[in-house]
Amino acid sequence: MKHFNSNKWNSTKIYIYTLLFFVLVASGCKKEPNIIKNNTPPDYTFIPTVTIENYVNKIYLDLLGRDALPSEMQRDVALLKQHNLNDSIRIVIVTRLQNDTTFSVGDSSYYIAYCNRFYSMLKNRMLEGVEDDYIDENIGTTFTELNGATQAGDSAKAAKARMKIQGMRDVLAIRYDQRGSNGIGLDSIYFRLLNNWVYDQINMNTFNFINASFDNLFYRFPTNNEFEVGYAMVENNESGSL
Repeated sequence: MKHFNSNKWNSTKIYIYTLLFFVLVASGCKKEPNIIKNNTPPDYTFIPTVTIENYVNKIYLDLLGRDALPSEMQRDVALLKQHNLNDSIRIVIVTRLQNDTTFSVGDSSYYIAYCNRFYSMLKNRMLEGVEDDYIDENIGTTFTELNGATQAGDSAKAAKARMKIQGMRDVLAIRYDQRGSNGIGLDSIYFRLLNNWVYDQINMNTFNFINASFDNLFYRFPTNNEFEVGYAMVENNESGSL
């Protein structure tokens, strides 16, 4: 019987937490603003309406994944023109699309649509845009494996099946768990996207897993030293420092 390697699983989780700590530290670093002297903002008075419309539509595409409706376009273009395209008004529009919980036909609300878009974009990067239906299908298949293992008295296989199910469920729950003032943070979101069966299928074996996790989190591959330390952590359950 092939036993489930709990030590390797625990070391993989430690490795992921280590990388996520690295992400949080890096994201918390502040840079001094680079002030460019005598850089007078341009006069926006004569900006063509079509350019403003393209700008508004791009915001909707980036934040909600759809074009602005005619009524939304009319409202936001008028607001921008009224305030001469002021930066503070641009921030008002962006903030509304990210945070407004007022009911909106087709979206439920801008906030929910933004959360769904954010989930979709992260899933595209980390899991190659796998459909939720595919994940659901594999959860069902794994439940069949779990029942078979339970009936056969194979506790190791059953534990592995439960872990596989939970990892995929955690991914699907990101869409909802990120919402609200008590929603999960980026560290938890990325942990879930790294720590599941789908990610393992895309990035099979320790070599690919380490390279992919660095690329997904830092947009670069590990240095030789980082790779050696990470490999020892995951493959050999050795302690290490990144």
